Amino acid sequence: MKKLLFLFGTLLGITACAQDSTTFFNPRKIALGVSMQHLFINGLRLELEIPVTSQSTFLLNPIYYLSDGKNRTVQSYKNDAVEGFGIEIMRKNYLWQKVRPKRFLHERFYVGYGVGYHRIQVSYNELNWVKRNSFYYIENKRFHETVHRGDIFGALGLRYEWCDRLFADISLGPCIRRAFFKHEQLIYLREYKSMTDYHYSGITLRLLGTIGVRF
Repeated sequence: MKKLLFLFGTLLGITACAQDSTTFFNPRKIALGVSMQHLFINGLRLELEIPVTSQSTFLLNPIYYLSDGKNRTVQSYKNDAVEGFGIEIMRKNYLWQKVRPKRFLHERFYVGYGVGYHRIQVSYNELNWVKRNSFYYIENKRFHETVHRGDIFGALGLRYEWCDRLFADISLGPCIRRAFFKHEQLIYLREYKSMTDYHYSGITLRLLGTIGVRF
């Protein structure tokens, strides 16, 4: 399904180039994109960009997380799983642009900032002592933890637009993350914090690549 959507967008962009080679950018158009990183971790992040002025836009980004443990989106516990959602609100200010008519290409440099909220359910197996009939046994127990995380982030980015239709966007910037969860005594959540974990709190770099279509 994802491949068909991408192929449709590509054909739509090629058709637009063939029909009109004189239009390179329309600030009134809405853009819809998909994050490449989230596809690699069995997630989906959509990016809806709405023009505010000719040099600034407002973005609303819904995110869905889903992983069955095949991709190491959390620490390498057996049978781990992640499911959840998030929402991001962002503002972009375009500072510099360059048009290349012969290539039907429009390059734009921007500064952005925003906030996000994520609610993620982490499930995993861990060995645990269990008492039965006055004896203790070790058994594999399933744990569930709900993580609530808030983000504040900034971004420096470069966008390439072809024929006022297709675009590719890459950005890099700092992100401050703060995660909240109930059972901090669990070894899993206490000892395995890293910048790639959903429950990480701290400062990290945010690298994002997006492709999409303008309407």
